[in-house]
Amino acid sequence: MEGEMTGRSPRSAVRGGQVVLVLLLAVLATAVLPPAGAWWLNARRVAETTDRLVSAEGRVTPAARRTVVCGPGRLPPVDTRFAGPTHVAWVSAALINPEPFGAGMPTDAWGRCFLLTDRWLLSAGPNGIVDTPFEATQVVGDDIGRRLQ
Repeated sequence: MEGEMTGRSPRSAVRGGQVVLVLLLAVLATAVLPPAGAWWLNARRVAETTDRLVSAEGRVTPAARRTVVCGPGRLPPVDTRFAGPTHVAWVSAALINPEPFGAGMPTDAWGRCFLLTDRWLLSAGPNGIVDTPFEATQVVGDDIGRRLQ
């Protein structure tokens, strides 16, 4: 009888618990999952690039002194607004030549080339900007690299 008075079934009313559940799902779908997915993807790419670098380390032929060689893949852009003088120096000096890397050399996980000098085998890392100075003894910033002996 109550349903006849309003023209609606008593079961069609939305309850507070349902509203809260919908709001929680919306927050999860928009605020939690995308950053978590991006973090997972970035961590996976860093691990993949590190694995590729370690496997390539034994087969590369170090570049001549004061030479930067870019293997297969894209060269990081030189004109990024966040790039400092270290990045500009690396990318400006780079020569595209996959030969010292040997056949089957992959790119880093972002599709960019590994950079090779007489001291370093280096990826610009997730942000695509080289932070490691030529004369550094360890990688700087988010770069992924190995110092060659």
